[in-house]
Amino acid sequence: MFCPRLPFSGARLIVPSVVDEEGTKVPVRRMTRASDFAALDSATVLHFVVVSGSEAARAIATELETYLIERTENLINLSDSERKASDEVAFEYVKKLEALGCVVCSGVDQAELRFDDDPSRTRGWNVGCIAVSKVDDEAAFATVERP
Repeated sequence: MFCPRLPFSGARLIVPSVVDEEGTKVPVRRMTRASDFAALDSATVLHFVVVSGSEAARAIATELETYLIERTENLINLSDSERKASDEVAFEYVKKLEALGCVVCSGVDQAELRFDDDPSRTRGWNVGCIAVSKVDDEAAFATVERP
């Protein structure tokens, strides 16, 4: 799922990546502390993917995704202490997933995105990715696929 955080109104994401037909590979690393969520601050678009895990893990991953989507709307208005508290709440989901044998990895990379105001041009955007998987399926990259 994409959660666009666009700096201006009127732009609507229609194609997540036009760099190649395979999608955009975002390098990710395991989240080990609440402050790891700060690395996602530079992301203009956030992609959330569940690679593997039990039904219970998928349910918690969905809760994490919902929490992150909802907090994005108010993130800019949070004080430093409120932001830290928000990161701690988000990291509680990571701990729950770890208890079920999963890892949560995240990363941000540059990608070329096309918008409907001028489909012939692309713009570079920071694409963030959060990937949830079983420990055995942990990877160094997560692929953000074209819809």
